[in-house]
Amino acid sequence: MSGDLGAVFTPDLYCQRRSLISLVRSMSGDDWKQKWQRELQEAQNVTQFVINSREYDRIRYGFEEDAMKHPKCDDCGAPRGMFHLLGCDIEACPRCGGQAISCDCFYDEKPGKT
Repeated sequence: MSGDLGAVFTPDLYCQRRSLISLVRSMSGDDWKQKWQRELQEAQNVTQFVINSREYDRIRYGFEEDAMKHPKCDDCGAPRGMFHLLGCDIEACPRCGGQAISCDCFYDEKPGKT
């Protein structure tokens, strides 16, 4: 997985994220922490998703309609107030409110705002 995730969520990011999880499980604690911190920081640069040719602001963890009360996301570990890692199972779609990785919205391949 390259260090640059791009500026917009794409369907293959889910697969890339699963590959990252496998890689992380094989890493030592310090390597894992550094990789996660880099990925989380890169996710903060992607502030919008382009859905059906329209830009939508991403929803930060803890600000979803059915927000969890945990200080960190149970899936990607994003702290409250930060964007989820791209491809996180918990992230809500800003258009329909469903699960971003599996809703029926069409995520365009063009960049969102960074």
